[in-house]
Amino acid sequence: MPLGIKPTVDFAFKKIFGSPGNLAALIGLLNAILQLREPIEHVEILNPFNYKEFAEDKQIVLDVRARDQTGRWLNIEMQVNVFGKSRFSRPYRRRSGLPSGRRIG
Repeated sequence: MPLGIKPTVDFAFKKIFGSPGNLAALIGLLNAILQLREPIEHVEILNPFNYKEFAEDKQIVLDVRARDQTGRWLNIEMQVNVFGKSRFSRPYRRRSGLPSGRRIG
């Protein structure tokens, strides 16, 4: 990183992987993480806002939302483990049924 900008910082991540001009970077990231039988060849960047349907709902803003060539929606969030232990540690995943993610970098 010659400029000293970390790609894990929210703004930088969104700029790198959420810009229509950087689709190749997003496709490469998704293929490296997901390792699907049929690799992603095309994505369309979508609106990252998930608007509330009801007054009591929370509005959600994703880092990147995209759709691939099969029509599959991809909700992409960068999560950084700051304190040495992630909220999604092994015991939490076991209790909640969440799949294990992969650490990048």
